[in-house]
Amino acid sequence: MALTTAWGAWRWGPVALTAPSLRVLPGRTAFDSRAEMPQPVGLVGAHRSQRNGTGTELAGVRGFQVGDRLQRIDWRVSLRTGELHVVSTRSEEDSAVLLVVDALADHGRSGGIDGEASSLDLAVRAAAAVAAHVGRAGDRVGLRVVGPAAAAVAYGSGARHQQRILTTLAGVRPGRAAALTADRLRLRVAPGTVVVVLSPMLDELVSTMTATLTRNGLPTLVVDTLPPVLAPAPVAAGTAGVEALAWRMRRVERDLLLDEVPAHGCPVVPWRGPGTLDQVLRGLSGPARARRAGVR
Repeated sequence: MALTTAWGAWRWGPVALTAPSLRVLPGRTAFDSRAEMPQPVGLVGAHRSQRNGTGTELAGVRGFQVGDRLQRIDWRVSLRTGELHVVSTRSEEDSAVLLVVDALADHGRSGGIDGEASSLDLAVRAAAAVAAHVGRAGDRVGLRVVGPAAAAVAYGSGARHQQRILTTLAGVRPGRAAALTADRLRLRVAPGTVVVVLSPMLDELVSTMTATLTRNGLPTLVVDTLPPVLAPAPVAAGTAGVEALAWRMRRVERDLLLDEVPAHGCPVVPWRGPGTLDQVLRGLSGPARARRAGVR
């Protein structure tokens, strides 16, 4: 193994590795989002809150009430109307994001960093990219891997927390535990948390989980990580036609499932890098604000 600086000015090694294995952190694909989180529930952050408070986002002008600060008085409106009016603002809060990685199976061929990407490759790299973006925005992010081992990272922020998430993603292996069922799966999601499920949506367990999260009122979205070009390899000579037919039937079932999931309020979007979550996050923010406005 050898290490080289970005500009090639310094090199270390090569040296022979004596360890039986080497853990390599997943690569972060390019990702960025300009959309705000639907339901910020923290204390201090960069997202507009649904509650009025001390902030920089203008909420409106209203009549003066006992307890309002004098520096909030809008003198133009007050002189025009003859009564004191103050400027009301919205506070800025942070949000919590839970990344759920489907590691029940790996579909497709994994060709390494520059090669073909399987479904688990896309899920891990997308999770690393979204976690880095959420961390840069100052929000709290958590990780839960649905697979043979119950890997989880609690909510947090900062460089050390990002390293913990990457280390957990590097150890993800596909498989399914015998005792893992839909009624035993507990994500323990706090109210207001944005849940991002990264899955090829080929397992009934994941579809049941997303439906349960949506029914509980949590803003949930699914990132489809199934490779666009995927065909099963024959396991025995002369069975290519049978396996192709079975795979075609499975794709039809998956298409029907992907049509039903958005009908329950859980949008599904394929992973395409920067801007993947913008439209769906804005769509989730609209209903949440409408419900709060209706209650008021």
